Amino acid sequence: MLPIPRRRSWLCVLIGVLLLASWWHGPLRPLWDGLDGLVFRLTNPLLGQQPLWDGFWALANHRATDLIAALTMALIFALSGRHDRRGDGTELLARAVVGALLGLATKAFVGSVLDLDRLSPTLAFGDSQRLSLLVPWLETKDSSKGSFPSDHGLVLLCLTLYGWRQLLPAARWAAALATVAFSLPRLFSGAHWLSDTLAGSLPLISVGLLGVLGLDRLLERRLLPVLAAAIGRLLPPPLRHWLQSPQASRA
Repeated sequence: MLPIPRRRSWLCVLIGVLLLASWWHGPLRPLWDGLDGLVFRLTNPLLGQQPLWDGFWALANHRATDLIAALTMALIFALSGRHDRRGDGTELLARAVVGALLGLATKAFVGSVLDLDRLSPTLAFGDSQRLSLLVPWLETKDSSKGSFPSDHGLVLLCLTLYGWRQLLPAARWAAALATVAFSLPRLFSGAHWLSDTLAGSLPLISVGLLGVLGLDRLLERRLLPVLAAAIGRLLPPPLRHWLQSPQASRA
């Protein structure tokens, strides 16, 4: 695993704490509320104009799109591992699984500790456009009674940031772009405020991952090898062979 300077780790945590604190309580909260309102007022009126446009965003907020997001991230990790001389695709797939599990665990922990009944924009503004009403034939998420933090963004961010050290440079930015792309529909539908991600998910993940760094040796020596071996056994032989690094295969 590539080492991360301790000073940089603590700097990320400090930034995360300050972001969360600036939203939670303080003179910057009105700025967050103003930014949230501005983004919603700019995006929500764009709905209800064209059926195809509404259908696209409704489909993007369908639960099936979460599966597409998961497969996309798995492909990014697998391709990065396959083209990396340090290992193979199954190792990074195992890391992707651990990152996703960490995100889900953080989501469950936050939900049990923080009791934030924050209404999503579509519930806070009674005259908002609702995708569930504009496209009633497709089940879509456009509201939440506990929108802070963004659980969708939290899992994607955790997956990306946990694998950041091992991903190749191109894969890092591909994962970051995928995180933005798959988080955007929740924002556009009005299911989440912008601050749910920037002042919620991002700070919580930055703090949570610092604690995970202390478990690096345990994860590297115990969990990841076992998980990678299990993934290798479950995959069909042609796919398992394809995931192997070409450099490793020649060696």
